[in-house]
Formats: sequence, structure tokens, C-alpha cells
Amino acid sequence: MNALVAKRKVLSAIVIVLILMSLAVPVALAAPPPPLSLPPGQVIASHSLLFDPADPTWPAGFKITFSGFSGNYNVATGTPYPGWCLEDDMPTPDPTIPNIFFYSSYDPNMPPNAMNYTDPATPKVLSGEVALGSLVPWDRLNYLLNHKLGTIQEIQSAIWLLMWGSTSLPVTNNVTAMVIAANSAAAAGFVPAAGQIIAVLLYDDGIGFNFDLNFIHQESIIELTVTYYDLGDLPQPQPATPTYPTLLANAPSHQLGQNLLLGVCVDAETDGQPDTPATGDDTAVGSPVFGQTVPPCTDDEDGVVRTPNVNWQNGVGGGSVNVTVAGGPGCLSGWIDWNGNGNLTDAGDNILDNILLGTGTSTRTFTVPVPPGSGTFYSRFRLYPTDPGGVCTSAKAPTGPAIGGEVEDYRWSFSPNAVTLSQLQATTVSTSERLMALLRSWLQQR
Repeated sequence: MNALVAKRKVLSAIVIVLILMSLAVPVALAAPPPPLSLPPGQVIASHSLLFDPADPTWPAGFKITFSGFSGNYNVATGTPYPGWCLEDDMPTPDPTIPNIFFYSSYDPNMPPNAMNYTDPATPKVLSGEVALGSLVPWDRLNYLLNHKLGTIQEIQSAIWLLMWGSTSLPVTNNVTAMVIAANSAAAAGFVPAAGQIIAVLLYDDGIGFNFDLNFIHQESIIELTVTYYDLGDLPQPQPATPTYPTLLANAPSHQLGQNLLLGVCVDAETDGQPDTPATGDDTAVGSPVFGQTVPPCTDDEDGVVRTPNVNWQNGVGGGSVNVTVAGGPGCLSGWIDWNGNGNLTDAGDNILDNILLGTGTSTRTFTVPVPPGSGTFYSRFRLYPTDPGGVCTSAKAPTGPAIGGEVEDYRWSFSPNAVTLSQLQATTVSTSERLMALLRSWLQQR
């Protein structure tokens, strides 16, 4: 009996130490938070409680699927995501919550009752270890999710202990180790890198504790894998035509993290950067940067240029570009909107179709179906990985996702030649005629 009492005292002491270590104070993030594209409005979340013998490999306490939205986001409808209870001892309604909002755990616009401790019933607040209004340690939670130990129940216990000071589930050695690590200096300001886990809050009515009347439903989190994307900058939408698919919902998107890219560097964006001169991605320096970083990558639209000293002409082989590839081989497709109607799918627009390119700079020629004259044309180029066997068989469209590579958009203007020599004739002139011409010129000047 004495040994059991002593053990409980030691466990209580450990919990108190962990609570003291987890005081919520503002911290500077070690790096910019990962960009996420999440549905902006209410969605439907369906929870399926796990600890399921039929699926023992599932890595979390919940399977959560979503519906009620469409578009190209970091979450999809009908796909199950691993999730966890964020609040301790709160009910999950039935099992579908119809009014969920998504928030990245690094979103500065998260509602105040999810960003801060606002419920006085929280054990950390009751114990005086955390004051009302203190920041919820989302950075430390993300660290914990990326350094899990033990069983699903132990991970859930560690989440509750870290966030609320709750010991509703057993505090095992694994739980203690996870929370100590999450409260260490290494976890302060933690930001997950590419390939790591980021927590996304499923916000319903705010974060509370133990059936507080102001907090009725269980707030949950899901795990997403951090991905970074490169997107384009052709105009969409603009007051004037043309407009192109550029924003993430229907844009070409390239998941970054591979070595394959156009030019020497590429930076990540949360969405397309449409503007009329097609320089939105050029001038907006995103983070992180892949490829060359010294000197700094200030313009990542550097992979395709019109071949110097070559005048484009109507006809086969009439156009020429120099393409620079890093991390090749890769497959290249390119389009030019020759008639300016705002799409890149008309006959003749696909100027380069799934061409295999190695590392380095090469010159590619193509058919120009119209006289360039003094026109202005929008273009898009996409580089993406080869298919198995190092070949290019699966072509890309001007829109849609790709794993690896880069998209670059351009607006190119052409001017007519200063002199157009259309016909040259040589004739024989006699000496007497030349003399008479000189005499007439002399008389006219007098």
C-alpha cells in the first residue's frame, strides 16, 4: 500500500513538472509556417471511432472524412484522415458535425477561443500553471505529432496532458517522454518541414474542457503531410480578357521537394499569383526555396527564354526557346495562346508536347501558326518527372497537379523588324544616263 501511494506521488510530481514546463508563452517560429490551401467555408466532418480491430494499422484515434466542398485543396472529400481528440471528455456528435471550419494550427486568424486558453475549467488554468488568455502551444503539439511513441492510447494521453494538463488516460513512460520532449527547447517554435506532419484544427465551437456549457462539441485535429507547391501567374481573373486557370482551385500545381526544376531555383506559394504581365510569381518571393539559394532566389521564373537573336516567323520551326533544367531528366510541355482567347487548348497551342530533357540548357524549336508581327502572347511551360523507365509517356495538360517539377508562365511581346526587304532588283544604267541624273540633281539644288 505504501509503495502504491509513493508511486502515485511520484506520478503526480511528474505531471506537475510537465505542466510547469508547458507554460504558454509567445515563441518565435523557427521558419515560416507551411502553406496550406483549405476550404474557406463550412464543411461536414464524419468521425469514425477507431481502436478498431478490423484495421489495427490505422495510426490515430479517429478516421475523419469530409464532404460539402469541391476544389483543389490540401484536403479532399471522401478521403479518410488520421485524427485525434483535442478536448478531454467532450462528446462527438452523431457522428457527423455539419459546421466544421478548417484552420491550420499556425493560422494567425484562428478564432481566439482556439488560439488561447479561454475556459477557466481547464486543469492548467485551475491549477494556476497557465493564466486565462495564454497561448495554446500549437507548435509543441506539432512537435509531439512528429515524435510519437507507443500506442494510440498513449499518444492521445500525451496530447491531453500537453494541451490541458489532463491525466484522464494513464500516464505511461512513453507519455511522459513525449510530453517532456514537446516541452523542450527543441520544440519551441517548431515548424514541420516537407514530409512531416502538420495539425489542422476542425473548429466547431471552441476549445473547452469537461462539458463546459460554452464548449459542447469535441474539437478535433487531423494530420496532414506538409507539401509545398509551385503555381503559375497568368492573369485570372482580370477586368480585361484573356483570363487563364491560375488559382489553385483549377490551376497547374507542382508539389515541391524534388530536385527537378526549371532554371536554378523555385519558391513555394500558397496559391497562384495571377497578374496581367504574368510576373506575379517572379516578384513574389515565396518560402521555402528549393534549388540554388546563394545568391538569393529573387525570381524563380528563370527556366525558359526566347532564344537570343532569333526572330520568330510563321511556319514550321519558326519559334525557338532555350530551356534550362536542373535535376533532370524530366518531361517538358509548353503552350502558347496564339489567338488570345484565354485558353491554352486550341489547335496549335501545345507547342512542345511531353519532350524528354536532361540537365542543362537546350534549344527547342516549334511551329508558329500565326505571324508574330507586333503581337503579345501568353505562354505556360511545365516540367515534371519522367515515367518509369525514364521516358515521357504520360503527358500533362495546362492545368492539374504534378508531383515534382515546376510551372513557369510568361507574356512575350514581339515588334516588327525595323526594315522589311521584300524585293530587290538590279538594273544596268549607262554612263550617259548617270551623267544626266547628276546634272538634273545639280540644277534642282541651284
